[in-house]
Amino acid sequence: MRSQGYVTMLDPFQRKYGERMGGLLYIPALMGEVFWSAAILAALGQHVTISYFTYTFLNFVLPITIHHHRHFIPQKYK
Repeated sequence: MRSQGYVTMLDPFQRKYGERMGGLLYIPALMGEVFWSAAILAALGQHVTISYFTYTFLNFVLPITIHHHRHFIPQKYK
């Protein structure tokens, strides 16, 4: 492919079947890229959401719970 001067994977089909077919073959490739990008961004968003809530729990809820159990519960028994 390189020796014949093709730049993309669609160039051989474009040369064999014409410009119009090359344009039509580009549409599924474009849709695949769009859907792949959307899936990657959705997975990244899911990961960030889970990380944010885990981070919130570990940095706010857990220390408050520990503080409550160490300071308020022993005062009940004094």
